Amino acid sequence: MSAHPRLHPALNRGVRRTLLRGPAIAAGLLSLFVLVLGIRYGSFVAGGSDPYGYVSQALLWEKGNLHVFQPLAPALPWPDALLTLTPLGYAPAPNQRDIVPTYSPGLPLLMVVFRKAFGANGQFYVVPVLGALAVWLTFLLGRRLTGRSSVGISAAIVLATCPPFLYMLMAPMSDVPVAAAWTLALLLALSGTAAASIACGLVAAVAILIRPNLVPVAAVIGVSLLWRSMRAHGWQPRALLSPTLFACAVAPGIAAVALVNSSLYGSAFRSGYGNLSDLYALGNFATNLSRYTRWLFASGCAYVLLGTAAAFLPWPRIVRTRLQSMGGATRVLLAGFLVVVWLSYLFYQSFHEWWYLRFLLPVFPVTIVLAAALMADVIDHLQMRMGWAVLVGVAIVLFATGYHTSSAYGVFGFHVAEARYAQAGAYVARRTDARAIILSMQHSGSLRYYSGRTTVRYDMLDPSRLDEQMETLLHMRFHPYIVIEDGEVQAFKGRFVSQVLLGELDWPAAEAAPGVRMWDVAERFRKDDRGAAPAPPR
Repeated sequence: MSAHPRLHPALNRGVRRTLLRGPAIAAGLLSLFVLVLGIRYGSFVAGGSDPYGYVSQALLWEKGNLHVFQPLAPALPWPDALLTLTPLGYAPAPNQRDIVPTYSPGLPLLMVVFRKAFGANGQFYVVPVLGALAVWLTFLLGRRLTGRSSVGISAAIVLATCPPFLYMLMAPMSDVPVAAAWTLALLLALSGTAAASIACGLVAAVAILIRPNLVPVAAVIGVSLLWRSMRAHGWQPRALLSPTLFACAVAPGIAAVALVNSSLYGSAFRSGYGNLSDLYALGNFATNLSRYTRWLFASGCAYVLLGTAAAFLPWPRIVRTRLQSMGGATRVLLAGFLVVVWLSYLFYQSFHEWWYLRFLLPVFPVTIVLAAALMADVIDHLQMRMGWAVLVGVAIVLFATGYHTSSAYGVFGFHVAEARYAQAGAYVARRTDARAIILSMQHSGSLRYYSGRTTVRYDMLDPSRLDEQMETLLHMRFHPYIVIEDGEVQAFKGRFVSQVLLGELDWPAAEAAPGVRMWDVAERFRKDDRGAAPAPPR
């Protein structure tokens, strides 16, 4: 893109500035678009496992204590009572008195910051804001790597409506934040200056706090910085400055993860998910590779595979970095980053839903940029006129396709479905008192959050003693209820098939929220005593 040579010099300069600023302005507007989508359609609800786990942990950080004492555990009439009192997103503490958060502290700590800045619902703005930032950073990364604004804006356009990205933009979970954090860290690592190395280390520390299993990325960045410094300064002590500053800045994040793990789980090397051997297995590789590949094609994100391949093709033909002499360090940085992230999840436990592409979100900005750079190189070889317009045009087509696919996947109705957690919690709060004990699973955390009632995981109870245990609770003057989703009914019946009174859920239930029902256990026992069906609960 160049200004017209016959224009008045002042006008020519103005046109040139407009052409140069245009992509940056477009990227800013695109980021704003993503922010609006995240706020408009995002779920501002602490439901299920991950959202409840992160949001409730943020409140614990504010209180200054991540251990939640369970005084009811000794009184419950069954073994492993603490485990049954542990909702989704939490685990029993080693002291066998408390429950502690399962999830890493990075996102909850960011939520605390946003709560201080934006009030009681501030925690729900973290993901939309960082999603918008991820789009902006993708533009900057593309421009920085190739020297072409057209590559940067094309990559940003594609990311903005990438279905896995948009899906996770709507949930208060760690996938979008960690993608934004690592993209910023990579962008800073490309500079190699002392100040940028410190900033890179600090951002990487935040990324590690958000997702500790990606800590090997820090080693990749350190090697890249050392390579870049040695190319610039040779075998001089000065060459160690940037990697040393980076290491000093990232170390507190790694140490913080170790300290939190020791406090919560009894070992610096044990996470809330358990030991590494519980999470990773060689046998998962083929299954995960097949599923991720299939999901990427099905969701219209095959360009992620193309961009991954591009990282290993000869340079600088693919990515025309302005730092030609530093090309090797840049290649180590990007290719090493992709290898670490891919391997972190190819050997991880397998899942069945397409949206578990969320694990790979950190690679999306990099791979989309590399795919766009590869296409720009092809356009150059074909000597197409206005090649930048062709590149941007393809990105716009992918933008529209991604938006349509996201809509078909129900992304823009996500907040409507998630609202049931808050609605069910509000209903339980209105209809029960402090002596209530709620048997649940999917709502085991959200009911605590929105109603303040004690929940018991029915999936952790002895399937042969449910009737007996609930009768004991009634004698202890507790009032048990069952709150489950329609999709859990068959699982509940199957688990407690031997239980004559409660196993069939064959007495009237109240609708606590769309698709969520509540059974009053006391009513079932009263029905059994008098031999007549009770009136439905109101």
